[in-house]
Amino acid sequence: EIPDVDHALEYFTNTFLTIIDKHAPFKKLRVKDSSSPWLSTELSLLLKERDKAWASARKTAAHWLLFRQLRNKYTYSLRKAKTSNHQELISSCSLNPSKFWKAANINKNKSSPISPFSLFHLIFNLSITTGVVPQVWKSAHIVPLHKGGDKNKLNNYRPISKLSSLSKILETLVNNQLKSFRKKHSTTSAITFVINNIVSAVDQGKYCAALFVDLTKAFDTVDHTILLQRLHDVGFDNSSLKWFQNYLSNRVQCVTVQSDRSEHLPLSKGVPQGSVLGPVLFTSYINNIASVFTICKAHLYADDTVLYCFAETAHLAMETLQEALHKLQNALLDLKLLLNADKTKYMLFT
Repeated sequence: EIPDVDHALEYFTNTFLTIIDKHAPFKKLRVKDSSSPWLSTELSLLLKERDKAWASARKTAAHWLLFRQLRNKYTYSLRKAKTSNHQELISSCSLNPSKFWKAANINKNKSSPISPFSLFHLIFNLSITTGVVPQVWKSAHIVPLHKGGDKNKLNNYRPISKLSSLSKILETLVNNQLKSFRKKHSTTSAITFVINNIVSAVDQGKYCAALFVDLTKAFDTVDHTILLQRLHDVGFDNSSLKWFQNYLSNRVQCVTVQSDRSEHLPLSKGVPQGSVLGPVLFTSYINNIASVFTICKAHLYADDTVLYCFAETAHLAMETLQEALHKLQNALLDLKLLLNADKTKYMLFT
């Protein structure tokens, strides 16, 4: 009897490591490729001679005859070696039918008869039914990725968050139930939608003022209380809210650089970076912003927002967009999000 999901995961991990240590322990071995047992030393030397002759033939036409001779000799020797190896294999299996068919039915692409999900269904079900996510899955390792420029400047690094693979499988199962993101919709379809609206308005002789909004650390500044209230407002029941509250709470992260690792620090806000559910939760968090605008259009995709409005004159279009910007800033303040003025861009289409 396993009392909770943390004990279930601990039991699975210990059992898995015990089996691995018993049947596949770490050993220092000289790896020998056995995928081509017919490839003898003599055949390998002949292959090198053929390749060397090919390199010479590409430079000088006089070497083509030697290359063709070595190529034909290698091809003949390879076929002969393969045939001999197959005959030896069949001969060794002649007294053991099961061994023969095992050799005959070799298929590297054949999947395992044991589904990986069958090994984890107990842990996943316990997590969902009890509303508890294993604590060990709430730890993130941040690896700084250099984007370019001066390596001594912190802003030239992008933090890459590494999470547990098993936690991502569970998140994928939960995400499939949410269906918050529409399938076959991406940044490409979002851009196409906005461009189509702008082009249509310009073709009608109107001016279009557009604001491409960037938020400062949007995913990292999500307020958990507001997010849970958003989920409640769209119809999440108490058991689901309990699971998401546990999923977001008590998370920690550390920074890993080569063999050095920092201390773990708590995360009191934000959605998990690098997670499956992060973009979906952020969309649920910010989605109501679009309803604030009645004087212009707003298009949101994850943390990317575009405001655009149409008018008969450029001045009127800009005034309308300025009014929409004030409303956006107030809405962002309510969500405890901050607009990045340096990266927010304005364009006028005529």
